[in-house]
Amino acid sequence: MAADLERLRGPACPRAAASPSRRGSSRVPAVGLTRGAAAGFALPAAWGDLAVAALAALLLCAGAIRTRYHARAWQVWNVLGLIDIVLVVANAARFGLAHPAAMSPMLRLPLALLPSFLVPIVFVTHALLFNRLSAVARNSVR
Repeated sequence: MAADLERLRGPACPRAAASPSRRGSSRVPAVGLTRGAAAGFALPAAWGDLAVAALAALLLCAGAIRTRYHARAWQVWNVLGLIDIVLVVANAARFGLAHPAAMSPMLRLPLALLPSFLVPIVFVTHALLFNRLSAVARNSVR
C-alpha cells in the first residue's frame, strides 16, 4: 500500500522533484478518501461516475444528434447521470452522518469545492441539458 501511495505522490515532471515546495504534495487530492472508512463513500461514487462517463464517450462516438433516436439516447444518459449525482449526494450525506470524522476532509479545501461548487454546477447543467434535449427531440426527424 505504501508503494502505491508513493507512486501517486510527487511531481508530475522529474525536474520538479528537486523543488522543496513539491516534496510531500499529492497530485491526487482525494486519495485520503479512498482509504479507510471513507472508501465506503468514495469508491461507489467513483464507479458510478466512470460508468456515466464511459456511456457519454460512446454517445459522443455516435456523432451529432440528427434523429430523435439520438436525442432520446442522450436523454437516457442525462437521466442516468442525474440519478448518479443524486445517489452520490445521498450516499455522502448518509455516510457523513454515520462517520463524521471520515468525511472531515470534505470540509477543507480543495475537497470542499466538490459539494459547494461542483455538485451545484452538475445539477444545473443536467437541468439545462434536459431543456436543450427536449427542444432537439421535438425538432429532429425520425
